[in-house]
Amino acid sequence: MKVIMEEVGLKQEDRKCVLPARAYAAKLKENCCDNETISVIAFELTDGNILTGKGSSTMDCCSAALLNAIKYLAGISDDIYLLSPVILNTIRDLKEKDLHSKITYLNASEILIALSICAVTNPTAQLAYDKLSMLKGVQAHATIMLNRNDEQILKKLGIDVTCDAVYPSENLYYV
Repeated sequence: MKVIMEEVGLKQEDRKCVLPARAYAAKLKENCCDNETISVIAFELTDGNILTGKGSSTMDCCSAALLNAIKYLAGISDDIYLLSPVILNTIRDLKEKDLHSKITYLNASEILIALSICAVTNPTAQLAYDKLSMLKGVQAHATIMLNRNDEQILKKLGIDVTCDAVYPSENLYYV
């Protein structure tokens, strides 16, 4: 692919979402350990706005960006939680304590399921949930290789995604 891109005069940075993702990751890296992998994804929405999401102990970068994007599309303030921390912590506890998972942060599938549950009793979450279809055609770039599950969720939502060739783990069985 690299050869083909060179032949037609294209480079990775031609996608508008690449540089913001890398710049945000570099900014975050300044404030943490050098050996820690920083995961960031940037979405270029159909209106041209760029939104980012970063990985945390609660959710991966893909999940954060999805929530940020639907909040933006619904006109919901960043200060408002769509998902109850109690629900998120319960899911994380299940993964860690009962399922003995080493990866306790929530992926895109788990976040969307939590959102759909919260939407039943929370009108703000319902408003955001209704905006998921507006993500079709969004361009995205991640500073790490996304796991297969997150990549499939983005594709099902109609989001075109590329990734830097950086793996978030040295584990050969990263999924």
